[in-house]
Amino acid sequence: MKRWVAIAACIALGSAARTPAPALAAEPFALRAGREVRLLAGGGLLAATGLVIQHDREPLDAAQLARLDAQDINAFDRGATTRWSAGAAGASDALVTALLIAPAGLAAAGRFADARAVPLVMFAETLLLTDGVTQLLKGTVARARPYAYNDDPAIPPDSRLAVDARRSFPSSHAAHAFAAAVFLGRVHDAYRPQSRARAWVWAGALGAAATTATLRCAAGQHFTTDVMAGAAIGAAAGWAVPALHRACGSGRVTLAIGRTVAVSVRF
Repeated sequence: MKRWVAIAACIALGSAARTPAPALAAEPFALRAGREVRLLAGGGLLAATGLVIQHDREPLDAAQLARLDAQDINAFDRGATTRWSAGAAGASDALVTALLIAPAGLAAAGRFADARAVPLVMFAETLLLTDGVTQLLKGTVARARPYAYNDDPAIPPDSRLAVDARRSFPSSHAAHAFAAAVFLGRVHDAYRPQSRARAWVWAGALGAAATTATLRCAAGQHFTTDVMAGAAIGAAAGWAVPALHRACGSGRVTLAIGRTVAVSVRF
């Protein structure tokens, strides 16, 4: 729910923002109506499709839970099946919420205030694309969470029998945390290229995102591969959306492979 609140807030604030003419020349990013509609609609469609698939999934029943065996989990992930911490889960919720708020707050202050509609719309697109991919994968993969394998009596029995117990891969907390962190770093660099705080912004944002991912594993909510996949999805969105909006660019993202091969995608 928190991610949808952040997306709605970004769109609303961006729509209400006014960009003075003198600021346009210094604006490092640019919006184009057609591209923004495609990005927002594409992310929303992915998320809606994923939620529909998840809605049709049946929760694990008692017999299925009894058949779950931690030995069937790869050795890299298996340790997560012994972990459970409500405190770590709560801390990860608070941290990812702070990360979702940070880019919007920065966009509404200082140098960003001259053209805050641009970064706010971009951040909404970043979150929608991140959420779309994660929700689609959650619904398709339907991986059981680590706590479903755990017999710790502290775990509420109903938790294992809920549909949410089959939404482990990938971690949406990690995905949104890294999306916000990378987006914040890239946009801060673009608006304040001479700032001495650039390294601190990157270190703080990525550190907070990594801590969020670690807490999700400590809480028994996710396997390590879940948070790694989520981090990759979020970081990719947080990097790609600003790249697509560079004011001096063509709306094309190019990935060079070696010296002779390049993959180019236009939005």
